[in-house]
Amino acid sequence: MGFSRTRESLRAKQRCVTACKPCKRLVNSCKQRGGIEESSKFRSVLKLVFAGLLLLRLSYLYGKNTEHHKNWLQTRSQVTHTRNCSAVNAVLPDEEALKIQKEKYTIVVSTYNRDNELIKNVDHWLSCPHVHEVQIVWHNPLRDLPDLLVDVEKEHNCSTPRLVIRKQKEDQLSNRFRTPAKAFATDAVFNIDDDAVLDCRLMTQAFMQWRKLGEDALVGFEPRQIDWTDETGQGYQWWASCTEDDCKYNTLWPTKGAFLHRKFYKLYWSKTYGSVRKLVDTYFTGEDILMTFVHFHHYYAKHKKAPPILSVQAVSDFTRNYLDKTD
Repeated sequence: MGFSRTRESLRAKQRCVTACKPCKRLVNSCKQRGGIEESSKFRSVLKLVFAGLLLLRLSYLYGKNTEHHKNWLQTRSQVTHTRNCSAVNAVLPDEEALKIQKEKYTIVVSTYNRDNELIKNVDHWLSCPHVHEVQIVWHNPLRDLPDLLVDVEKEHNCSTPRLVIRKQKEDQLSNRFRTPAKAFATDAVFNIDDDAVLDCRLMTQAFMQWRKLGEDALVGFEPRQIDWTDETGQGYQWWASCTEDDCKYNTLWPTKGAFLHRKFYKLYWSKTYGSVRKLVDTYFTGEDILMTFVHFHHYYAKHKKAPPILSVQAVSDFTRNYLDKTD
């Protein structure tokens, strides 16, 4: 009987020591108290320890997917606050202004409540060569700009203003094609959504192709084949139908990343297309199709033929890796 109790006591000690292995103080307490003696108090403490460990584990699992992004936001916020400067709105000499007009381009980013993607992509766009300025079209008139975005704007405007945020009075898709109060400084304007990103090398390639083809060209990354006999019923086909041997397209979606001359932004808002713009605003879709029509209509009226259109391959190792890191 005594041997049985002694063996049971040893087993209890062993269970106690094993369970509390990470907690040295509790282990020592277990050994001193004979294992099962005063075990109710010990079990209460043990439950609290395990409950705490469980909560920590759940917290880790919950935050695992967003930890990288939170760290990035924290680092980005620290960077913006370490620089204290004001923009210098100097008047450029005519020669320099002309050089910017011809040799650089403006990026217009359309955004609606996707702050994280926007802020990260703005840093990328401004790192690309030939980019003179990034203009953000803030579509939501009911939301104030987030503090971090305001800080990023100040940071990039330290010496020469390079980031402009244009808040809109109304939420209209056509606003992405509106000419700013201070006209574009560059002939070439590249339009894209806030969650899209392209390799700077591809951007340079597309820009050089646009300059080569001339100011009436449309150069971008999302070709479409408009075909009213298309069996899908939507009137156009996706670029994925292109193969290495055959790729048919007769237009590009300018909202998915495309270069156009700044004059087409003014033409879009001309009285000629007023009735169609109302349809776009009413149904909240189709601004991309309207801009392609404006481009075609203007060129055809002058030359009686289709305008020059070029699609550039939009997928690269950089693009895939960048998207993988931001998923």
